[in-house]
Amino acid sequence: MQFASSRAKGIVALVMLAWVFATMGVFARYLDLSFDLFEQTYLRIGLAFLFASILFYRHLDFAHFKSMPRKDVGVLIFRSICLYLAVVLITEAFLNTKYSNASFVATLPLLPVFGYLLLGETIKFRTILYIALGFVGFTLITVSDFASFSVGYGEMMAFGSMILFDLSYVGRRWHSNHLNNYESTVFMFAVGTVFLFTTSMLLGEGLPTSDLFTTSVIGVLIIASLFNVVNLYLTNYGFEHVKVAVAGNILTLEVVFALLYSLFLFQEVPILREIIGGALIVTSVYLVNKSEAN
Repeated sequence: MQFASSRAKGIVALVMLAWVFATMGVFARYLDLSFDLFEQTYLRIGLAFLFASILFYRHLDFAHFKSMPRKDVGVLIFRSICLYLAVVLITEAFLNTKYSNASFVATLPLLPVFGYLLLGETIKFRTILYIALGFVGFTLITVSDFASFSVGYGEMMAFGSMILFDLSYVGRRWHSNHLNNYESTVFMFAVGTVFLFTTSMLLGEGLPTSDLFTTSVIGVLIIASLFNVVNLYLTNYGFEHVKVAVAGNILTLEVVFALLYSLFLFQEVPILREIIGGALIVTSVYLVNKSEAN
């Protein structure tokens, strides 16, 4: 009974995680009215670093940061840059294409390919075929004119973000457990904030002025930052209590939530080829997870 209860709670956590993933673009679109691209991202991640440091304080041993192996430092910096550059690209995607399209493209199941190329993991032939099915869906969504093979800018940004997210996930296997999950997260939030702020300055975005920080903007920044922190907890809890293949399929609910946002919040109606493409990607994700679980 206890196992069943934990598994049920894990499933609920993963459903909530799918909703959290799907909701991040809503914050990005609202904050775009006040801030530049890198600007809004470093504000969100910087606040997430602050909240994580406070909420996870009891789980942090600062002596661990001082004694980190050089390899871990390098890998964590690499993962941080990949992760938060991915956040920038998916933000750009939500700002430049239909909400549902960005979510569909970002769920392409390429992680087994990176596991094979970078970690030497085995990959089944049928998994490759299922991934190819996902790319058929990706093509239907992304190519707006097949005669000239014109591709959508927002969709390509979502594709780029998916690659960077996967690289960051794969990178977890390259560093030791010298830092616990809480410490790794706080460290990556800190690196991400510095990286994003520095990039913002180099691109000439400038510093946000005080008049931009209205009550509603501050509220959205705080909620978006807390969502980043909650993301960690739900990920750890959900994957601890639910099998990976089942968890992966539950997380495809993200595209359902995204489609609802697209239709009812932004009045963006997908056309037939986008619906078919999205269905193919979701089917691909399900089949890949099922294949890799066996």
